[in-house]
Amino acid sequence: MQGLSPRQALARAVENGWQASRMDDQTFDFVFCKQTSAMVSQGAFQCLGERFYSDQIAQLGHGERLEIRVPLRSSAEGVAVVRNRDMLGYAYPRRCKSAARAARHLREHRPGRPSKIDSDPELHAFINARIETTTFPALEKAVAKKFPPKRRVGKNAIHQ
Repeated sequence: MQGLSPRQALARAVENGWQASRMDDQTFDFVFCKQTSAMVSQGAFQCLGERFYSDQIAQLGHGERLEIRVPLRSSAEGVAVVRNRDMLGYAYPRRCKSAARAARHLREHRPGRPSKIDSDPELHAFINARIETTTFPALEKAVAKKFPPKRRVGKNAIHQ
């Protein structure tokens, strides 16, 4: 650096017209990635324990081998897909749009008898109004105070 500090060397380079290179997130992810491969099966491929989909992959034949570029950034959602050195595009996993919606679906389709809380709208509303601000033991006592013995639930039922 010819006896210059890093700061002085940078200042001199900027004076001489140097500019920092900037790239968008997808380009960054394409450059800084882990490369792997996958085979097309039923219009998608398996990678990182999930199935990835895109319109381009849906048009490929079963068993076609793809090069997959998995971004190293933890916040990246999709993966780059390359076939025969040609960039096909990005593929994304299909995920449930809402974890709450998935939990509700599972709860509504659970085998067996519905829970006492789910069967009693007044009890359900009472618990939901207090669940964020009250401990489970205190909520259990409040339910015992407000409801007759046949409609009461314990802290374990409330916790679920």
